[in-house]
Order: sequence, then C-alpha cells, then structure tokens
Amino acid sequence: AERIANNPQILAVVGHFNSDCSLAGQEIYDRAGIVELSPGSTAVEVCEGSPWTFRNLYHDGFQGKFIAQYLDNVLTGIESVAVFFDNDAYGRGLRNAFVAEAEKIGLTLVASEAYERDSTNFKAQLTSIKAKNPDAIFISGLYTEASLIVKQGREAGITAQFFGADGVDSPDFLTIAGSAAEGTYLTTPFTFGAGGAEAQQMAANFETLHGVAPDTWAALTYDAVGMIKEALEKTYNAEASIEDNRKAIREHLASLDAPEKGYEGITGLTYFDIKGDTVNKPAYVKIVKDGQFVAAEKQLSELK
Repeated sequence: AERIANNPQILAVVGHFNSDCSLAGQEIYDRAGIVELSPGSTAVEVCEGSPWTFRNLYHDGFQGKFIAQYLDNVLTGIESVAVFFDNDAYGRGLRNAFVAEAEKIGLTLVASEAYERDSTNFKAQLTSIKAKNPDAIFISGLYTEASLIVKQGREAGITAQFFGADGVDSPDFLTIAGSAAEGTYLTTPFTFGAGGAEAQQMAANFETLHGVAPDTWAALTYDAVGMIKEALEKTYNAEASIEDNRKAIREHLASLDAPEKGYEGITGLTYFDIKGDTVNKPAYVKIVKDGQFVAAEKQLSELK
C-alpha cells in the first residue's frame, strides 16, 4: 500500500479482495488521498469512516442475513444451525450478522466454533458439533479452510447441510474438498447465469485469452476497472496535480449516488451510498453438483 500510494503514476486502486487487507491499507490510502475500489472485501467496517473506500458488491451485514433467510425460507427441515468462523474481520463480522438474523427468525444456534487462518485440523470442533446434531453448518470463512472442514466433517459422519459464503466461491474449494463438496451451498455476489449479453461476451473473451472460464471475482474486477476507466475519461487533467486527479476520481465515484447516475456493468447497476457501499446489489446462491458450481434451483430475491 505504501508503494502504491507513493507512486505518482497510480491514481486509483482496484482491490483488495480480502477485508483485512483493505483495512490494513486504508489508513495509507486515506492519508495519500487515493481511492480504493474493492471488488471483494465485504466486512462491514471496510466502508466505515473512510471517504476514499468504495466497493461494488454487498457487505456482510446483508450477506449474513441473506444466508439465514435462505436456510429458513428456501431449504427444508432446517431448524438448528452451527457456525464455523474464521477469527478475522471477515469471518467474525459475517458470523455476527448471520447469528443475529438466525436468532431473530427462530433458528436455533447449537454451536459456534472459531478457528485461525491456515488451520488444517478441525476434528475436535467437528466432534463437538456432531454431538449437537445441527441441521445445517454455516462456514464463515475462506475456501481453503472451508474445504477441509467439509471434507473432515463428511469423514466424521456429519450429515448436516453445509453452507458457505462468498469466501468459498473458488474452484480450489472443489479441488481440495473433492467429492465431499457435493451438495454444499454458498452465496455469491454474481453468477454469469444472471448476466446479460455483455457478460456472456466478456466470459467468452476471457476464456479465449486465459484458457479458463472467468469466476465471480473476475466479473466484479472487470466492472471495478470499468468504473475507474470511466472516471479517468471524465475527470483526468494532464495539467493537474496527482492530488487533484486522485481527488477527482473520488468525487466522480461519490457522484454515482442514485440509480439514474449509476454505472451499468456486467454484474448489474452499481451506485453508492454516502459510505461508499454499493446499494441494492443482489446475492445469488450456488450449489456444488457433479463436482461443479451451478446456480441453485431456488433463489431468494429479497429479505423479508
């Protein structure tokens, strides 16, 4: 972040993808007066108190509520839940939002287990959770640990429904968890099945260029880059100082504060509230079927 902020050729940052990284760099970016537009950091506090930080996806206050609502309203037979959460800003915040909503709507929380990033052995926590016999287990963390939790859980004989958040949305989850991933649900801020013609064209171009299909994060990054490009086209002044050009980008993004002013990208319409949070961007649900992520048959369009 220091190198970025001190480079006079850099006028804005597209990133970061991890909430802890965004929070760590935030003070530096704020001091330098440079925008960070994140296509991946969802912890609520990322956009709290920083006028230079924006994101083009939902935050975890929404995502946690959404998951609890999906378990209660869409999946059948879910009355009790357990939570595994990564003990970082993302994992804790998402866990707290989920638990608050779950308890509000009548789901019974039977266990809540924290873990540290890069943990590999979850057998003790899983044994404890298995004894509580929850109907569903929500994993509030990233794909590396989530894949091991699911794999070790199935090996331990746990039959509960596993449900992850957008941190699980990675092909590596499928690779590491293997056949144990089958039937796992997860939230995602975008699926190409919900995109229009421009999204399909971007996917085709991406696959031609890179040899693999783009994931959710490629789509969100594509839109974030597009927003910065638009800001530069509308505000850049070759005669102005770096400080003024950086400020102009921030003012342009802040001006996108209503639907009619928003940026129409492949992931939908993006506009911001006063904090820099995107407004009304939806969540989608995927399920692992035959070793692949596919859109869940039933989607939850709005919170009740």
